[in-house]
Amino acid sequence: MDLPIQLPVLKIVIGAILFLIIIGLRIAREYERGVIREHKSPPKIAGACERTFFIYNRRFEMAENTETVDIKQFQLHGKDTGSADVQVALLTRRIGELTEHLKNHAKDHSSRRGLLKMVAQRRSLLDYLSRSQAERYKKLIDKLNLRK
Repeated sequence: MDLPIQLPVLKIVIGAILFLIIIGLRIAREYERGVIREHKSPPKIAGACERTFFIYNRRFEMAENTETVDIKQFQLHGKDTGSADVQVALLTRRIGELTEHLKNHAKDHSSRRGLLKMVAQRRSLLDYLSRSQAERYKKLIDKLNLRK
């Protein structure tokens, strides 16, 4: 039997097809779990077809996404987004989310490193508050249910 395509080339083609199938299955699984959401972009030209593409919605948004922590209760004034109190509250929320992620993905060492950096940043902000304004520090750890 004489093959028109040589065997190594055939192996590469089959490998590429299997790779694309695996990637497609992975995207479908992430779409079902809600990691990826479908987004339809508006047409740029009148009468143009809408194109569908996927967006990974794992982006961190500092003040817009306040589902678990109400930032307003930590703000010192109406436009406060950078005081130590607000930063600690946001870091606490992110630390909680990342802790839940690491329970499911124990071998995700880069996320674990990020978690440790966030914990250290929160600790330094809390130390600053305890040194400079002890009353605010006590209120903050009571509101966030942090130890110490």
